[in-house]
Amino acid sequence: MTHSLATAFPLPRFVLLLVLLAPAAGAAADEAGDPFDILGFRLGMTAEEVEAVFRRHNPEIDLQVRHATYRYSDGLRQHETEPFLDQIAGHLRDPASGSTLHVTVEFSPPPDGGRAVQILRNDANIPDPVTLAEYRAALIGKYGPPASERFSPEWHFPAGRSLCSSSANGPVAGNFSTLAQGVDRDQKLADPSRCASYLVFRMKGDPVTHVYARMVDVESAIRTHLAASAWVAELEAAAVERRKAEGRGPEL
Repeated sequence: MTHSLATAFPLPRFVLLLVLLAPAAGAAADEAGDPFDILGFRLGMTAEEVEAVFRRHNPEIDLQVRHATYRYSDGLRQHETEPFLDQIAGHLRDPASGSTLHVTVEFSPPPDGGRAVQILRNDANIPDPVTLAEYRAALIGKYGPPASERFSPEWHFPAGRSLCSSSANGPVAGNFSTLAQGVDRDQKLADPSRCASYLVFRMKGDPVTHVYARMVDVESAIRTHLAASAWVAELEAAAVERRKAEGRGPEL
């Protein structure tokens, strides 16, 4: 299933579809010994690599593929870019039983598009659940000690970088514009090259019956957001010039 979802986005001079912007060569690249993946999905993957991971889990999986566009105006008419890949999602566990394991991978837009920037895992009604202590121990065994537990266990990577986003809540469409401009409630001017990627797990119940996980490449989200903004501004400026060239003087 492929579709577009139009949502207003607070950026200057154009309307953006709801899409989390993404990396070209992000801070969370697949480096030797890098433990940061969710069920084999990694930041920076191409669509082909993401699909391959889905099909390793379930060769017969029914993937939901969503596309999006940018819209801009020449001052008189609305224009729209060609559709680009927004996200790929699928169930890794059959929801018919009431138990679900759903993964969504979101990608960057043009002009530096096509790479995974955010990975979401939603696991509900987990069969044969383990205790909260066991689940937490398994996370630490895979990812190492968390960098923070302000809300839930969080891991920040690579080492030596700081968390530029607002904890586990950003960057998302609702609050991403200020982050993309290099402004954050914790850091007045965030240098993208100093921004850590992060992974957060939230567990519910003891034993654990629901899990939500989110992994984001913050540096690449900032960089590609700015690149997309500049690209659409250029498209809009060119559209305005074409409209002016086609115009005729008034009949007096």
